[in-house]
Amino acid sequence: MRIFEYQPRFIHAKIALCDNWTSIGSTNFDRWNLRWNLDANQEVLDTDFAVQLVDMLDSDFANSIELRQQDWQLRPWYQRCLEWLAGLMERLSRELK
Repeated sequence: MRIFEYQPRFIHAKIALCDNWTSIGSTNFDRWNLRWNLDANQEVLDTDFAVQLVDMLDSDFANSIELRQQDWQLRPWYQRCLEWLAGLMERLSRELK
């Protein structure tokens, strides 16, 4: 798996592409989206559409920065602390429901 951060502007869409099947939308695969949120995806089974999507993604990747594991491991201590705090808050919110 590779992670890219798109630079020109914010994109919230999630895209999955497998052969000629695509899924485009805003659904995250987490407990909120799968249980409570009303996000939706559009699924398309079409070779021509998949080819167009590959072209679009290639263009987007050219305007992106790849997030690499070694860079992730070198992020500053204060960012790690904020991430730890966010994880703690998420775990506590599960206990409150």
